[in-house]
Amino acid sequence: MLDKSWFALRIKYVHAERISCQLNALYPYVQTCFIPPVSGLLFALTTRDVLDDFIHCRADGKYVGFIWDKATKNPVVVREKAMDDFIRVCGVMQYPIVMTDRPQVTLGSHVRVIDGPLKGVEGRVVRMKKSRRILVDVEGVLWAATEFIGPDLLEVIEDEPAS
Repeated sequence: MLDKSWFALRIKYVHAERISCQLNALYPYVQTCFIPPVSGLLFALTTRDVLDDFIHCRADGKYVGFIWDKATKNPVVVREKAMDDFIRVCGVMQYPIVMTDRPQVTLGSHVRVIDGPLKGVEGRVVRMKKSRRILVDVEGVLWAATEFIGPDLLEVIEDEPAS
């Protein structure tokens, strides 16, 4: 089987949950992820051929489109680590802040959580709503900020995350 990747998809006029159910019914081996507060986005772990088939050959495909990387003119492919971190932050945090527009904040140190339910999650320290949070970036498409995490649970990472 071909290598699967996480693709970022834009959904128009319908809920991402409906498209997710359609994809899973037609292609049971496709893994999907959508975040309810962000109804216009869906992430699918599959091959590009499967998504092309769905978009061009299925009735519900007309509501789905790739999110394109302007620099490479290819669909946005999300790194596995970035997707895992995003899913964990949205699943564990009671009130994660999910943003679809690039946040206008000053980014601090690149850090990794070393203990607790978010152990291993990497992001940038930011100040939002009068609290220090960790901002997880999903390939410039979506951002999630954690609730406050104490500095004793963070370690600074010197190198930049792989793109």
